[in-house]
Amino acid sequence: MAPEYLIFEDLKIGMRWSFRRTLTGEDMEATMALTGDQGGYHVDEAFAVAAGFQRLIVPGLLPASMFTKIGGDMNFLAREMRFTFLKPVYVGDTLEAEITITLLDPERKIATFEGTLTNQEGVTVLTAETSGHLPLPEWGVPVKPPANF
Repeated sequence: MAPEYLIFEDLKIGMRWSFRRTLTGEDMEATMALTGDQGGYHVDEAFAVAAGFQRLIVPGLLPASMFTKIGGDMNFLAREMRFTFLKPVYVGDTLEAEITITLLDPERKIATFEGTLTNQEGVTVLTAETSGHLPLPEWGVPVKPPANF
């Protein structure tokens, strides 16, 4: 999907966006390498199972990043993010992130989005709320990244 760079005036309460992907072992390894998160839940299967999980769980920032992908497509600059992790996420899960505009502050040009992340079984595994800014028209429109970026 090509980025849909928007400005604040384009937004309306109730607008929705979504993004779907299946998480791979490579995704998990890259996230752990970037964040340094080597918690036992992610690297020690026996520990993860003893803690009540089916197997190793992916670091929380991996599924949470699905919301930032949508924001990046819109050129949204988050100022605040809050995530609530409800269920474990595993390699192989197919997740769908959906965000909805819930509040617009025209005076400060701040948009608030609420989001849900559901797995292939339709179970909500994570909820999110974020607020921030879209570009002002006088800033112009940034160059779009290449299609394979």
